[in-house]
Amino acid sequence: MKKLIVLVLFLILIMAESVFAATPGTCTITQSTIYVLTQPTRKVITLSWVASVDAATVPSTTITAATYGIGGWYLYSAETNPGTTPTDNYDITITDADGVDIAGGLLLDRDTSTTELVNLGATLFGRSIVRGNLTFALSGNSVNSATGTCILIFVPEAPTTGREIGAKLILPRATVTLAQAGTTFDTVVSSPGARATRYVMECPNMTGNGTSTLSIVDANSVTVYTGAAHPETVNYSIPIDVELVGTYTFRWTLSIATGDVGGVAGYLTVLGL
Repeated sequence: MKKLIVLVLFLILIMAESVFAATPGTCTITQSTIYVLTQPTRKVITLSWVASVDAATVPSTTITAATYGIGGWYLYSAETNPGTTPTDNYDITITDADGVDIAGGLLLDRDTSTTELVNLGATLFGRSIVRGNLTFALSGNSVNSATGTCILIFVPEAPTTGREIGAKLILPRATVTLAQAGTTFDTVVSSPGARATRYVMECPNMTGNGTSTLSIVDANSVTVYTGAAHPETVNYSIPIDVELVGTYTFRWTLSIATGDVGGVAGYLTVLGL
């Protein structure tokens, strides 16, 4: 009899767990490819998620690199689009096998109602290479049955590659002096359509604390990009993302500290697609 009672209690416990267990959410993956004339192919991976109906959770989902052909590619941009309103400032991460978020934390604090785009090519650290499978994870949502999508775009080219856009800007050696503080060096480029993706700069040695800054100015004299003020004597390779259509000026501005005299020349090259 005791054994029978124990068995009945065990079955009741199992049934209770099944009744009260949370219904899992879902996350499905679809893929498409974008072809743009002679430009590199883009692969688009869309993750469509639905939160649990009673626990508001979304399952972590593996993006298999071999299945979607993105091994060795770079994460270029990510778009988040809330559907049925999730909790404001919910978080998304795209982590690699080491647990590193290759989106660099830029998909945290997503809006509850607005579609948001993050361009990884324009961030300080540039695009992240895919070295293996990735994991999509969503947290911070407390709304049952909330929905949304996360669209990831991958490109094959390395951030450091690209063709030169216009001529290199070369500073003359030992001719920049204190009297030329704030001097600008310009190269004007007429482009039928290109995208500046990176600039490589060797800052001149001005024997003090001078800085070098790149800016890009369009035909209407509107500055469409301004880079950081880079200290002298250092080489930089900085990812950017600027669409170039028409005539543009690449402007190198020197800010020279008091007491600086002439220095060794530097150079600037802008690369693009």
